[in-house]
Amino acid sequence: MDISHQAMLRHFVVRIYDEQQNLVWDSNQKSMSMHPADPTGMNPQVNGIKNAIVKTIMKDGQKIGTFEMQVIDGPFQEQDQHFLRMFNWLLWAALILVLIGVYFFSRFIATGISNPLIQIKWIAKRMREGDLSRRVRFAGNKTEIEEVGLALNHLADVLQSQDKLRKNLTADVAHELRTPLATIQSYIEAFQDGVWEASSDKLQICHDQVVRLVQLIKDLEKLTAVGNPMIELKKERICLNEVIHDSINSVAGQFNDKTFH
Repeated sequence: MDISHQAMLRHFVVRIYDEQQNLVWDSNQKSMSMHPADPTGMNPQVNGIKNAIVKTIMKDGQKIGTFEMQVIDGPFQEQDQHFLRMFNWLLWAALILVLIGVYFFSRFIATGISNPLIQIKWIAKRMREGDLSRRVRFAGNKTEIEEVGLALNHLADVLQSQDKLRKNLTADVAHELRTPLATIQSYIEAFQDGVWEASSDKLQICHDQVVRLVQLIKDLEKLTAVGNPMIELKKERICLNEVIHDSINSVAGQFNDKTFH
């Protein structure tokens, strides 16, 4: 019964014949009794059978029968083959889908990592060329790459602020230097043209402007220490009347010179 059950599940037939080739047992019939294959007692399928395994049964050196096992060529085998083909096809299809998914997922991850780095590299290059208006933009994922981009943005802000201060300082210094130089130039030209005489008060104004230039140069030399956080500003009171009086004296010569001309 076990052999019949296994033969039915695995789609093969087991037959046993005696020494005269009479069928003794067939797994399809599930019987242990004698069942001749035909009236002559011979089995016509023993010779020339296809897809069959035939073995001789020996006992004490004598042949007592024949064992035969044959695969069934029927609808069950076709179904099994169809199932195996379908299973193999589905397995390959699943493998291809997994590979495609891994490829696109890796591209997505690589793009998510490389795009911010490329953007950081491009903005750093623009900063090196003097363009401080560019900033790194992120989606807000709070990653290490975003921290690098934020640090680069902070650096750009600081550099832009320093550049603005530098330009303002240059303009202020140029303006402060231009005023005493223009005063001294106008006074000297007036002396040369004979418009004014080199009186003591006018020479004093020229001297004051020279002292002012010297003081401005000293102040410029002290600018290197301004960035020190330990520096303390010294506050003192001044009289605006004196400042206004000095300003009037410094530009009076230019006004008179333009009036004369």
